[in-house]
Amino acid sequence: MVATVQTLTAHEAGIETTAAEAAGLSGDMFIFANRVVEKLIGSEGLSGEQFETAKKVQDGFRTSLLEVLRGKLGFSDWFNSTKTNLGLHRTKLLQTLYDAITGLKDEELKDMQEFISKALETGVM
Repeated sequence: MVATVQTLTAHEAGIETTAAEAAGLSGDMFIFANRVVEKLIGSEGLSGEQFETAKKVQDGFRTSLLEVLRGKLGFSDWFNSTKTNLGLHRTKLLQTLYDAITGLKDEELKDMQEFISKALETGVM
């Protein structure tokens, strides 16, 4: 099997994926999702059962964020659910998303970053 650039990039970001799962998403999208979950649900310093639990929670949030990027889940639904489940203020979650896009080149993510920037400035999504 020949690996695609998306698969290699996702794998390099520490995300296990197959070429079929990567279809339609850029490597930057996988990096973005990984950055977001690492920031929201850190596993550094955890060990044993706590580490495994954190990884499972991260996987769930990563999967749902990738579903948003695939267009299978609405951004507002994901945002509100994540904000509620993690007890985050909307500004903190928006800033986390904005920061996770910084330095990536994917045009869809850049558009998302612009949308988030306006939401941070105006308070309206």
